[in-house]
Amino acid sequence: MSTQPLNWLRSLSGRIIGLSLLVLFVGLTMMGGTLWLSWQMEGEAAAINDAGSLRMRAYRLALALEDTQLSHHQNHYPLREEIQGIDDTLTSLSVGDPTRPLVMPNNPEVNRSLETVKTLWTQKMRPLALQALETSPVQNNTSLSRDYRTELEPYVAQLQQLVKLIESDNAHKTTWLRISQLVLIAMSIAGTVAIIYLLYLWIIQPVQSMQSAIGRMARKEFNARVPIESDDEFGELAQTFNHMAEQLSQLYQSLEQRVAEKTQTLEQQNHELSVLYKTTTFLNEPHALELLCQGFIEQTIQHFTADGGSLRLYSERDKTLHLVSTQGYSPEMAEDEFCLRAGDCHCGVAMASGKSQLYDLRIPIQPIGTTQPSVEIKPHCGEMGFLKTGIFQIDYQGQKLGIFTLHFKHDRQLSLPEQRLLQTLGQHLGAAIQTMRLSQQARELAIAQERNLVAQGLHDSIAQGLSYLNIQVQLLQESIQTKDWEQATEIVPFLQAGVQESYEDVRELLLDFRSKLEEGDIERAMRNTIDRFTRQTTLPVTLEVENDGPALPRDQQLQILFILQEALSNIRKHAQATQVSVTVHNHHDFTLKIRDNGCGFDLATKQFKNSSHVGLNIMRERANKISATLNIETQMGQGTMINLHLAQAQRLAA
Repeated sequence: MSTQPLNWLRSLSGRIIGLSLLVLFVGLTMMGGTLWLSWQMEGEAAAINDAGSLRMRAYRLALALEDTQLSHHQNHYPLREEIQGIDDTLTSLSVGDPTRPLVMPNNPEVNRSLETVKTLWTQKMRPLALQALETSPVQNNTSLSRDYRTELEPYVAQLQQLVKLIESDNAHKTTWLRISQLVLIAMSIAGTVAIIYLLYLWIIQPVQSMQSAIGRMARKEFNARVPIESDDEFGELAQTFNHMAEQLSQLYQSLEQRVAEKTQTLEQQNHELSVLYKTTTFLNEPHALELLCQGFIEQTIQHFTADGGSLRLYSERDKTLHLVSTQGYSPEMAEDEFCLRAGDCHCGVAMASGKSQLYDLRIPIQPIGTTQPSVEIKPHCGEMGFLKTGIFQIDYQGQKLGIFTLHFKHDRQLSLPEQRLLQTLGQHLGAAIQTMRLSQQARELAIAQERNLVAQGLHDSIAQGLSYLNIQVQLLQESIQTKDWEQATEIVPFLQAGVQESYEDVRELLLDFRSKLEEGDIERAMRNTIDRFTRQTTLPVTLEVENDGPALPRDQQLQILFILQEALSNIRKHAQATQVSVTVHNHHDFTLKIRDNGCGFDLATKQFKNSSHVGLNIMRERANKISATLNIETQMGQGTMINLHLAQAQRLAA
């Protein structure tokens, strides 16, 4: 299909414009010619009239001369008027007058005849007339009139000859005018016929051919073609239509094949999506690391019809690959390849390069870092009958975590979509492994933090109690050694009280750390904690709850409950209070307030900083874990208020 621009002269628009301009030019030329002929004829008619008027004026001048002679009066006005009229008429015939119009024929014979008339007038007749004007009536005789009449006859004859010549030329032009009009009529008819024929040939016939071909195409006759009979716009349109018809014919002929290919492509895409969905679903389920890797390699081998495979995790510390899962391996091969260095074997080379690789196991390769041609890698998987292997990376956000391999005992070629799918599966597996490792680290960190809090609680309660008991035991030993039975008897009740207090502390800690919560269950857990505190201390505790906000997540509820337990434990041990109140407001923000009317304390004293700060530090650490703020308001002898505030933004983030 041509894409070159059309020649303007050969284009349809150029031909139509050219034809229109030609018709316009011929029409204007013919009309201009007829107008010119009609103007010439009108001017010659005026010339005939003026030439005829010269005869009349010549005769009138002769009559005026005779009248002057007979009447013997000197009235020369008619003579002068006739002479002037003849002079003006001859001048007008010689020069012409476009305003009338008056035009003499451009004919040599007419011009000679006019010059003869002018000569006769100026040389013979006009002098006789002027002489009559200069002669008085007394002196006048009939000789002037007779001489004038003698010259009048040849003058009039010459005028008649001039008129005949002009009339002959006018008749000739009339004939040409009629011929021109007939030619114009004939050209109009011929031009109309020619335009109709050309328009039919240039426009109507190509449109009819195009219409016929379109109709055949509508009837599914895809072999329909438009004949290319010109190189104009319709020729280019016919060429484009034929190209389109050829494409449609090929599409129709190969439609079944294309449908089959499209169906195969869709089936392949659906298979890839199914594999990706099943694999990601499996990876998102809770599994141990070994079971996760084993299930992944088994599903991958099944999806890609491989004959075997393995999965190795990479140790960044010692740059080694550890075999985690296999299928299709012999026990000996699994034992031999349990640990590989990065750069050894095909797996090590692929791991060191950081790229997915496809290998023909029949072709040995050199390990990385070796330049000796004699040192080549002969993989164990090739000894088991595998011909091809595909090695794909397990990574997460650029971090190399390991590789997995697929082995084939036949000449299997992995297409580019399959390779991209395997790389994507490796990335999903890497995300699952990294998530599992991060979850394990988070659990270990949480356990470490809880151990730290338990250690602080033991130090604040049991450790101090056991230290007190140790001192009392030492005093009791000294009393026994000195046989101071009275002092020994006094020490025994202190030992019993210390043991009972330590037992209560241990029991309280066990109950606190066994607390379990469900979302929305914090009010009941608080009531249970307050009831247990009341049974231990017999102190009255009032609980006020306004709970019209959303439920807190379980982790935040548990930390808030631990803070309440720690605050009540401090009240039991140190406050010497007679009344306790707990207020909970759960609206947009969450607020917990714990008040007592005990002895209070001074936060700035050195004694407090050294001995009684452990419980408060535990509460602060738990508040920080949920991004809450903990404020303590206390004065000596005026009680204490602990205010825990969890803002809306932090509770939503949780």
